[in-house]
Amino acid sequence: MTKPISAPYIEMEDFTWTVEQYNRLIDAGILTPDNKVELLEGALVKKITINEPHAACVDGLQEYFYDKFGKQFTLRSENPITLSETSAPEPGFVVCTRREDRYRNAHPLPGQIELIIEVADSTVDKDRNYKSALYAMAEIKEYWIINIRDAQIEVYLNPDAAAEAYLEVRRFRVGESFESEFNGNTLVDDLLP
Repeated sequence: MTKPISAPYIEMEDFTWTVEQYNRLIDAGILTPDNKVELLEGALVKKITINEPHAACVDGLQEYFYDKFGKQFTLRSENPITLSETSAPEPGFVVCTRREDRYRNAHPLPGQIELIIEVADSTVDKDRNYKSALYAMAEIKEYWIINIRDAQIEVYLNPDAAAEAYLEVRRFRVGESFESEFNGNTLVDDLLP
């Protein structure tokens, strides 16, 4: 798999960070929220600063899914998930199996994830090409990109881990709706900021 489009925050030749090492860096205070990085395929990668439309979209997703499902699922915004021993991305929004401990002792794993949503404007290419491959390799059943720049939602289905890709990609614009395997009938206008 090719490395992420954005430059690594900490690059060490012939060294791959694991989720365990990454978590130790956080626990020791070496990495803090000010560092704004996520672990992708063993590299510490800079995250883009969140602008107003992105923040409004994530807040809207929180309200939308809470109104629809209440406490049936755990809803996570901009928090880590664990995809593999070397990847702990922080998607814009994740719907996962509800746990009473709210994932206090471990981040959600692929089998606990119902839906991942990335909110993108300047990161559309990275989310389409790199993140979609990571999620497909982890066999995440349904992945959406809320593409603010083009005012559309991109729906990725049928992950093929070996191909590092989703076999089905559909795009929906303002005024349209789509049938989601997880969410049922979904109106694009309800989710765009």
